[in-house]
Amino acid sequence: MVTLPGGTFEMGLSDEDAGRLAVPLNFLVSLRPKHRVSVKAFAIGKYTVTRDEFASFARETGFVSHGCEVYDGRTWINSGSNNWLDPGFDQTGRHPVVCVSWNDAQAFLSWLNTKIGQVAGKRNGGRYRLPTEAEWEYAVRAGTVTSRYWGDDPSAQCVNVNGADQAEKLAFPDKTTVAPCDDGFVRTAPVGTFRPNPWGLFDMLGNVEQWVDDCGHHDYSGAPSDGSAWAAEDCREHVARGGAWVTPPQLITSYDRISFPPDKRSGAFGFRVVKIE
Repeated sequence: MVTLPGGTFEMGLSDEDAGRLAVPLNFLVSLRPKHRVSVKAFAIGKYTVTRDEFASFARETGFVSHGCEVYDGRTWINSGSNNWLDPGFDQTGRHPVVCVSWNDAQAFLSWLNTKIGQVAGKRNGGRYRLPTEAEWEYAVRAGTVTSRYWGDDPSAQCVNVNGADQAEKLAFPDKTTVAPCDDGFVRTAPVGTFRPNPWGLFDMLGNVEQWVDDCGHHDYSGAPSDGSAWAAEDCREHVARGGAWVTPPQLITSYDRISFPPDKRSGAFGFRVVKIE
């Protein structure tokens, strides 16, 4: 875990930002209005949760899952035979766990809190959870105001993150939008392979989309300004952030956001955890 100081930042994009960064109008809608958010100090995982870590949870709880969306080079196909143990490609224990839904992440966190609570002598301490969307964006930006924590240039992607690039283009010739570089990975890379952001967090962008705690909303109208999770009475979707190994470079940004049903499993989705005091 890496402990981050509290602070204030600007979340989302303005029309001026969108023009400078050439953000498509249909994408900009979800990023308005730009708003100021204050975040309290918190600790966040240095890496996304790995297969080995998730395997400990599955072994101790008997967790079993079936079905996951897998990528065939052109589109995502829902496969009933794939899961986090077999996402359709090879992984080691140091790779980020994928094919995990928001619900699966909550099950992992419940187990972790119980386990840590037992060690500390108090059951279900509740110290671990998913980051809120504001905490996640605050963490990925790490004090920067550019579209990515290394700057605005997507051509520098391959030394910083694992995303759609020439390696993927070689494997999937139909892939059209890729970075003009080769990071050496077609699918997931072991956590910590690429450069960390300025606050020492690895893979905050790329590699896997990361579930956060918030319910999905059309835009930022009415979003909390205190860094808390944004709930909803009818919460049918949850937010994922950061892009993944399959994501085109223009969408691997600190402001990218997307929402999916909480039971969605994909070979591009994982998560990291936050610890509260």
